[in-house]
Amino acid sequence: MAKEDRGLLDETLSSMFSSLKYSKTYLFYAHMIAQCSIKIERSMDAPAGVAFMHDHYNLYINPEKFDMYTLEERLAILKHEMLHILNGHVLRTDDRIHLPWNLSTDCAINQFIDELHLPEGAITPKNFPVEKCPIKETSENYYDLLNNFKKGKEEQEKQDTLEELKGMLTHAENTVTNLGSEGERSLLA
Repeated sequence: MAKEDRGLLDETLSSMFSSLKYSKTYLFYAHMIAQCSIKIERSMDAPAGVAFMHDHYNLYINPEKFDMYTLEERLAILKHEMLHILNGHVLRTDDRIHLPWNLSTDCAINQFIDELHLPEGAITPKNFPVEKCPIKETSENYYDLLNNFKKGKEEQEKQDTLEELKGMLTHAENTVTNLGSEGERSLLA
């Protein structure tokens, strides 16, 4: 049986275990990965992901996506996935909507990864889509902030639409009043 191409995963794992530069920060997470079943999943949109299966976690890797990142970014991606496990994010999903929950959990955990190692565009409080996003909050708090911000935005949009409609109605009433005055003048003339 041919060995499956794991791309740069093994090089990245080796750096987590044995690199003097990186092992201090990433060794613990390498040991966590050793407890996961690693699955190569080329159809995933993301470079990596985790899921709980019966009695263990699977770490999914898409080598085409994963290999596009620098070594430090790959290290951060693997730490990120292990932080999802450590924080119980997979098991705490409950009935939450996937995308906002995922953004919220990412925001919570990416604060514990070296900012210089995070891939460009990684979600942090700096770019979390709410105003004045606090730091070091739980995923649940970020989720609530996101939902409240979305509801507030929707309410503001409804209010703006209502104000626009009121303005249009006032303009229409003024136009009718003006037409009525002009019509009265023409009858008097």
